[in-house]
Amino acid sequence: LISIYGEALKRTEERVKELKSRK
Repeated sequence: LISIYGEALKRTEERVKELKSRK
């Protein structure tokens, strides 16, 4: 469970970075 949660967090962080880069 922790592994899945960590992966989800990593993916979210990557998406946030992409959104920030777009702006």
